[in-house]
Amino acid sequence: MRHMCFLLQTFDECVTKRRYDCSPLRLWAQIPFFCGHEAACWKPGNAYALLKAKQHLVSNYLVVGITEQLPAFLAVLESMVPQFFYGASKVFEEMQRVKQTRHIRQTIKKDVLSKKTVLRMKHSRIYQMERHFYEYAKVQFESVRKRTFDYGEQEGNSQRRRNYHIYA
Repeated sequence: MRHMCFLLQTFDECVTKRRYDCSPLRLWAQIPFFCGHEAACWKPGNAYALLKAKQHLVSNYLVVGITEQLPAFLAVLESMVPQFFYGASKVFEEMQRVKQTRHIRQTIKKDVLSKKTVLRMKHSRIYQMERHFYEYAKVQFESVRKRTFDYGEQEGNSQRRRNYHIYA
């Protein structure tokens, strides 16, 4: 739970004051989730945790989507697991139409960060590892998406490939 003082200051102020709420330690989220329950997974900045997370992402999950490609992720799920996700894209489109999903992919109030704050975060080992993991997950998702659909000459003209996926 974030402290109330975090809500009353900018992210720049929070970073400058070195508050825990905006510490790079708070970025250590995706890697431990995918790494598992091993103690090393929860040690921020642990290279072993990154390696394990990457292994688990490709070995233990059918597909992992990324937020900025949520509609494509839903289309992949509809194609791969239609018994559970049939119609999910249409439901999501309708929810977007009536603005019930805006909170999923957009921050309501986003101040521009100072260069100093951005550099401080980007130079953090934890940020760099989490970013590396995110880019790895993005490549894996793109691979699954491309294997799931044939893309025609025109953008948006896609056809489902039949029986292309092999599930272990």
